Amino acid sequence: MENLIFKRVLPEEMDLWFSMRIDSLNESPSAFLASPQKELEQGVDFFRSRIIKGGDDNVIFGCLFEGKFIGSVGIVREGHEKASHKSFIWGMYVSPEFRKLKVAGKLLDMAINFAIESMKVSQINLSVESTREPAKRLYTSRGFEKWGTEKNAMQVGEQFYDEDYMVLVLN
Repeated sequence: MENLIFKRVLPEEMDLWFSMRIDSLNESPSAFLASPQKELEQGVDFFRSRIIKGGDDNVIFGCLFEGKFIGSVGIVREGHEKASHKSFIWGMYVSPEFRKLKVAGKLLDMAINFAIESMKVSQINLSVESTREPAKRLYTSRGFEKWGTEKNAMQVGEQFYDEDYMVLVLN
């Protein structure tokens, strides 16, 4: 882990991050609602704009190894005033060759701590494809609880996938 650098992704690093994002969507299509084609159409400037305009309400944390992002997670505050006490974890990904190094746990901890200390939210939501047991174990280990499942939430090709919804209440 000593060669891994964990940090908030800066606007000027978005091109490097975006390359990993596209790799993640290609490598794990059922883990994300987004598709590589749509993300490429939107382009990196879509994400760069979101983190610039979002300030501390829309943040991406990443892990670098040898100058390349190998993992990331985003956290965004809910946009509606009446839901602004909540944030949402999105886009959790770690490159397969780094998955045994606890990178995802460190990234998740960074997002949770940021939500508590900077966003000052009282709950964090996330969703995860129902068969992703390692991810669900990670989220549960940090106190997230499953509150529901959406059947056939996503379709990749001819295959349907359920999505589990989880919450971490920070009271």
